[in-house]
This record gives sequence, C-alpha cells and structure tokens, in this order.
Amino acid sequence: MPHDSDDIQSIFNNLDINRDGKLDRHELKEALQKLGLPPTDHYINDIFRQYDIDGDGVVHEREFRSYVQRKEAAMRRAFRSLDRDQNGAITSEELQKALARLGVPVTEATAAQMVELVDTDQSSDISFEEFRRFALLLPSSQVPS
Repeated sequence: MPHDSDDIQSIFNNLDINRDGKLDRHELKEALQKLGLPPTDHYINDIFRQYDIDGDGVVHEREFRSYVQRKEAAMRRAFRSLDRDQNGAITSEELQKALARLGVPVTEATAAQMVELVDTDQSSDISFEEFRRFALLLPSSQVPS
C-alpha cells in the first residue's frame, strides 16, 4: 500500500512544535510524554539512532519521511497481527488477547486504558493511522525492519 505523503507530513508537523522543519530532543520528549512513552535520555537516544541519518543532532523532515517509509511494512504486519478480525481497527479485546498470547495478562480495564492512550479520535479502537503515529516513536527493537 502506498505511503500517504500528506499523512507523514501531518505527523511530522504535529511533532515539530516550533515549526522550524526539524525535530530536536525537546520536541521528541514532548511527543513521548503525550503518547505515554518514557521520555528518558536512553529512549530519545534510541529514536535519534533510528531517525537522525546525518548525525547532526536533529531529525529533519526528509529523515523522518525516510524512516517512516522504511518501517511502513513492519508496522502494517504488526497492526494486522493485532487486528485479529481484520476489520481495520484494534479493539481492547484484541489487544488483551494479543498480550495474553505473549504471556502478559492484563485486565479488560487495563487493555481499554491502553487503547484509550493511542485512540486519538475517541472511537474506542485503534486505527492503523493511530497505531502508526504511536509506533513511529517506539524503540527500534520494538518495530523490526
């Protein structure tokens, strides 16, 4: 499936708080906090290892776009594995069952809270677009190529 260039741009723009065309450590820390991910130096360093191709200490839009395009297939596979009924959305029940298969039992309420964290449109499930926005800031070990 082709990449939605406008969607990638929209994600980048939402992360680029000061609108300077690049993401710095502060902006990534803010994004991690909004997503409920740990805004630690270790986590941010991992993100920079993934995204900052030229090593200049910031993530330019072109670097962000390149990373998203490389990881798109892996994110789609991960999403499909969670979306057991293949209806295009991950429910809290599907998430709870997936975690149980991994040996991580969670309550129905905890699974619902996890979905709520990623569910930006309050639909009570996670669309691929919401999943992708979340997965883009996961450590590289969590979303293999």
